[in-house]
Amino acid sequence: MIGITGRAYIGQWPRYQEIKAYLAKYHPLAEWRALDDAWLEFPAECPELIRCDPNLGIQEIQLRRLEAWLNP
Repeated sequence: MIGITGRAYIGQWPRYQEIKAYLAKYHPLAEWRALDDAWLEFPAECPELIRCDPNLGIQEIQLRRLEAWLNP
């Protein structure tokens, strides 16, 4: 995605909620993945989250997961 998801969400799992609100408004049928190091801002069992290490960023394992999703 290029840009921002919209208004900040205050509450449980803010990044997840912002993404879901954006998709509901603009792309309701879209499949999605989030590369993020703020895993506490997503539900514990969020299959769309590709979790990155906050100290290392995106590494080979995350790229492989993203590639597997993009090229099933």
